[in-house]
Amino acid sequence: MEKKVGSFIVFLLLLCTSIVYASNQSIVVSVYDTHNNYLQQAMVQTEFVIQVVVHNISMGNTIPALKGLDQFQYSFQGRSSNYSMHNGQSSNKTIYKFIAKALHHGVYTLGPITYTDSSGNIFTSNLVEIVVGDQQIKKQQHGSKDRFQCSVQSDAYEVFVGEKIRLQIDFLDYVGINQFTPSLPTFQDIIVTDVTQTKKQERSFDKDNQEHLHTQWVLDCYPKQVGFSVIQGIKIRLIEPNERNDFFGFMSSMMSAEKELVAEPIGIKVLPLPHCQDLENIQAVGEFSKITLSTNIDTAEQGQGFTLRVDIFGNGNLEMIDSFSLVLPQEFSSYTTHAGKIDRDRTSKRFEYIIQAQESGTYEIPAQNFTYFDLNSGDYVTLQSNPKTMTITKGTHTYSDQYKLYEENELDTESENQITVSAYTILDTYDERNYWKGISLSLYALAIRVIFLLFLFMIGYRYFLKKYVLSHDKLQHFLLFLKAHRALKIAEKKENIATLYNVFITIFVGLNVGRRGEINENLIEGYLQKKCFSVDQIKKWNIFYHKLLQASFSQGDKKMSLLLVQEAFVWLSLLKNRS
Repeated sequence: MEKKVGSFIVFLLLLCTSIVYASNQSIVVSVYDTHNNYLQQAMVQTEFVIQVVVHNISMGNTIPALKGLDQFQYSFQGRSSNYSMHNGQSSNKTIYKFIAKALHHGVYTLGPITYTDSSGNIFTSNLVEIVVGDQQIKKQQHGSKDRFQCSVQSDAYEVFVGEKIRLQIDFLDYVGINQFTPSLPTFQDIIVTDVTQTKKQERSFDKDNQEHLHTQWVLDCYPKQVGFSVIQGIKIRLIEPNERNDFFGFMSSMMSAEKELVAEPIGIKVLPLPHCQDLENIQAVGEFSKITLSTNIDTAEQGQGFTLRVDIFGNGNLEMIDSFSLVLPQEFSSYTTHAGKIDRDRTSKRFEYIIQAQESGTYEIPAQNFTYFDLNSGDYVTLQSNPKTMTITKGTHTYSDQYKLYEENELDTESENQITVSAYTILDTYDERNYWKGISLSLYALAIRVIFLLFLFMIGYRYFLKKYVLSHDKLQHFLLFLKAHRALKIAEKKENIATLYNVFITIFVGLNVGRRGEINENLIEGYLQKKCFSVDQIKKWNIFYHKLLQASFSQGDKKMSLLLVQEAFVWLSLLKNRS
């Protein structure tokens, strides 16, 4: 009788567990940006993440068939699983991720996903509408304010090709750091001026009356190609201060945790210049005032080279005006000396040419035309320079005289070479005492240089070695795993497995997986997935991770502790090789 009652109770428990398990079965589709923020609007031609989360449904190795996914350029990024137990109830969550990009504006519908399991149960996911526009908009999230914020904005989002746009990078620091620098990617379709010369700082208060340091950089950009240009990958690299005072706080400061804040991308719609039948391939866009023509001399002999300068004045895309077509008399030939030089204040650009005339006479270099697209009038404007008169005189030597002069110069050169050789022969027989005196003086000068270089090294240590060498990514990576390895050795020696959890959390903080206190299983799984860990490896990591959690609250026996430390060394090696 007791066996029957016991079996009945076990059956009821299993039935209740299966009912609870079944009641939590679901398939959920959601959309994020590449930094795991919910999206209200995606940006055209910019990547975003489509995530499918399957709760308590076994799909095996099947990838969910998501309707509407073929509307995008997409790739499957992998699958991760999460097993957990809460109040005696088990839960299985499988996450599928896709990276997608929309090529056109619009409103797209994703879903549903319909799946039938082996028991004939049908599960249907939700529908998701994705709005794709010119800019990316995140959903507003309530909670604590970030310690650092980075953003980029433009003064215009629809411009002509070649028109100047002013890009503003803002960095808000609520903590107080002194090591941070902007980092720009290499843009293929946009010319960008130097960002480091436009730094501006001030202390201010936000709308919540919180004080922060506001740093701003403003730079000029010139789009080179017609279409939709995405400005993305602008970063702020900073050294985040460590607030912990314990041993693991010291460990996290071993990297001085260099962090990168990536600004949200912005999109610029670039329009072609208006069509004009008589004008093609116009490079200049903006507001230009004049063009001038000048020479370094007014009179030159035939065959003698002189310099012709063309100066273009104005406020426009001087960086994109890379050539100027000269109109010269047919007796003149020209050679370009360089591609053009912009003055320090960016108010003009100069082109220089070497000109030669083969026939004597008085010539007029005609006025040169310069055509640009005026943004104020919305039309093409042509500026005309002054003409320039040049007098070309006959040469003082005939061709045969010049040839003889050339031969004489060659002979003179040979004589100079002979004299030089004789001089070296005389020096070889110089008094040996004077020779040693010369050597001692050179050694003295060398010693002075070495002392001076050491002095410069001591001064530049903080500004160069510490800033650029000790904070280098590869060095930080080496130091991160070196000190983690030492921490594992200490834990093994003292048989203190409670510290293992903090060691690995410190590693993931140093790898920029997340901030301390925010790192969880999902973030770690996402990182392992990006680093091409297999599904089996991720499952084994989850088991190891739960062991670490359990060990941080309790001490196991000596044998189990030794096995866990050995497993920790294995995972440390795997993370080092894949990071």
